Amino acid sequence: MKLFFCNVFFFFSLLCFAQNATISGYISEKGSGEKQIGAAVYDSLSGNVLYANNDGFYSLSFVKGQTIFLKAEQLGFLSQSLPLVLQRDTSISFALVSAEIDTVIITDSQTGVGKTQMSVVEIPIAQIKQIPALLGETDVLKVFQLMPGIKGGAEGSAGIYVRGGSPDQNLILLDDIPLYYVTHLGGFVSLFDANALGSVKLYKGGFPARYAGRLSSVIDLRIKEGNQQIWKKSWGLGVLSAHFCVEGPIKKDKTTLLVSSRLSTFGPISYLLSQLATEGNLAGYYSFYDFYTKLSHKISEKDKVSISVYYGKDNLRFTQRTKTTFQDSTVAISNSNGGVAWGNTLFSAKWTHLYNSKLFHHLTAAYTNFNYNLYANARETQELNGNKSVNRFRFDFNSGIKDITLKLDYDYFPHNHHQIKFGTAVITHFFSPGISLFVAQNDTLKVPIKNGNPIIPALETNFYVEDEIQILPRLNANLGVNFTSYFVKNKIYPSLQPRFSTCYNVNDRFSLKGSYTFMQQYLHLLSHSTIGFPSDLWVPATKIVPPQKAHQWAIGSVYAFKKHQLELTTELYYKQLSGLITYREGSNILVSQDWQQTVETGGKGWVYGLEMMLQKKTGKTTGWIGYGLSYNHRKFQDYNQGKIYPYTYDRRHDISVVVSHHFSKHFSLNGTWVYTSGRPATLSQALFGAINTDNYGNLLFNTGQYYGTKNSFRLPAYHRMDISFIFRKERKKGYQETSIGFYNVYNKQNPFLYYYQKNPQTKEVQLYQYTIFPILPFLNYNRSF
Repeated sequence: MKLFFCNVFFFFSLLCFAQNATISGYISEKGSGEKQIGAAVYDSLSGNVLYANNDGFYSLSFVKGQTIFLKAEQLGFLSQSLPLVLQRDTSISFALVSAEIDTVIITDSQTGVGKTQMSVVEIPIAQIKQIPALLGETDVLKVFQLMPGIKGGAEGSAGIYVRGGSPDQNLILLDDIPLYYVTHLGGFVSLFDANALGSVKLYKGGFPARYAGRLSSVIDLRIKEGNQQIWKKSWGLGVLSAHFCVEGPIKKDKTTLLVSSRLSTFGPISYLLSQLATEGNLAGYYSFYDFYTKLSHKISEKDKVSISVYYGKDNLRFTQRTKTTFQDSTVAISNSNGGVAWGNTLFSAKWTHLYNSKLFHHLTAAYTNFNYNLYANARETQELNGNKSVNRFRFDFNSGIKDITLKLDYDYFPHNHHQIKFGTAVITHFFSPGISLFVAQNDTLKVPIKNGNPIIPALETNFYVEDEIQILPRLNANLGVNFTSYFVKNKIYPSLQPRFSTCYNVNDRFSLKGSYTFMQQYLHLLSHSTIGFPSDLWVPATKIVPPQKAHQWAIGSVYAFKKHQLELTTELYYKQLSGLITYREGSNILVSQDWQQTVETGGKGWVYGLEMMLQKKTGKTTGWIGYGLSYNHRKFQDYNQGKIYPYTYDRRHDISVVVSHHFSKHFSLNGTWVYTSGRPATLSQALFGAINTDNYGNLLFNTGQYYGTKNSFRLPAYHRMDISFIFRKERKKGYQETSIGFYNVYNKQNPFLYYYQKNPQTKEVQLYQYTIFPILPFLNYNRSF
């Protein structure tokens, strides 16, 4: 009897399945053919919604003979609709038209109300280019800093600190592959060239199961594939850099190529300024560059391959020559040179295969390398009465990290109410925590001193599965789990990491959301600075230094104002961290034999707060107002006397206002205003005298400083306004665009750093601030053809 009912159930299941038909296809940009990641596709009659995957692919199923009204939408594009009666499996692709600037800047009638995922920031590249930044340099990461819960470390810095986390807790992916140090110019410019990017998305919490390895955020960036129809070129010149981009079809609709490069223009200026400041005794030169390329080839309707390459480097070098004559007629000539260089290399190859209208996969192999090198050389020649002696000194410090990655990802569309993703990845890490070499040499003796740590290999694997599911007509969820394992020096760290995000649609304009994530991170960043210089060291979890962990809970709501085209998002979050590390007081990795002996381990952290954002997405005037309230604390058992202290990036209040108004397609006005509570700092509170004796019994009088507890001083609040005017003129081929603007319009003297110095009039030691960014005008020119 049981067998009979099983057969009947199986028969009716097949019958029901046979009555369904599937619509699948791709969403792309009309003219260029660029695939639109995350575009919404839905039947406006039934309300079934699905978001295109990372190749712009979608798949929806309906009952045969059903009348549907299919609609496709994407940020920055005009929507398209198609009524049809579905009789069989059908392939329908949409080519969306970019919104005209004088009509609509952003179109997204779906809003954030019906989206399951919360704590997500997604900004069209076109809008990122409109927002003024330091010296007019378009910067993806600095635009993210204008969102509640996301801040920079210091003024002008492109580093980001998400919900109180540190820079190493951000998973930054370029075409699915992690990058490590991602800024130029000592942290003031990010390496991401907006001209080479097709899409950008940031997760502050509620991380889907497909992401693993970091605690605070995921930044998912995609390089454009290139125009499939015509060759297009663009170039631009600004205060900090010049860029050039070319893209087009090697074979139309089949093979495309994109090449984009950016080169700093600061080199000759830095050389001239250093020469003038030292009267020709010192020559300094700084440069940076980025190079992106992507080659895509469509093998068939079901197969595509692509190769992505990124290479970027910074180089700061100097040379100095001095000549000194002493009283005994000794002549000393010193020649020295040195510098610091760092950079990233990424190479990835991807094969995309469509099995059928419901199953899709990506197979990716990649290699990445981040390297940092600090070096100095000196040669001193002394001559007296024809006798010469030569002393030579050499110092080198190298650190970095290399990854070899192989990953397989699947997208499966079994039903309109299920979108399943699953996959696996294997990453081999090679950590170089730091090796220093010092060599002193004269005519008769050579003394080499080598300190540091050998290369540490580590193996990281993960497997994930997640399901975007409609549980009830008004209740959606993203449920998933990621299992990771990490093997280093005969030690294994396994981790099962559950994730979920839910969304309950109260009505068409109001929804309630919640999420929970558990994350584990197997690498740490040792940092002395608040700016994030590349001398910060990437080090692995080991037997002595365990992984970092984080639990994050969040609840929130989204409300769409129908009349005023506004959307209000509110979120409350709580994040608990463990396994944190920090430098021990007075430690120096440059002279240490083992970096593990320079750190305090077992740190705990608590971050919680409120985030609100009121956003206008459509019309000639767009922008947002954001507010964040946060508390951020740390504790180490053997650090700061075991007391809880505010973390360096504890910012109580932050406010951001971003406005863009398009008077016409030829002229727009853009402005931002930011306010942030001062961050905590540790400053000397008192001086004291100390009396010691040397080995011969002589009295020594020393002066010491008393600092008190960690971060007991709060710096003044930071605020600034930026403004830019963009003039655009259409040409027979392409357009030209000129932007004029001002950074820090009202010349607020925000402190970059503080220092103690004796007042020449009162003779008392006082605290002074140093400001590096007063009001700064900028002029940028871009040309497309």
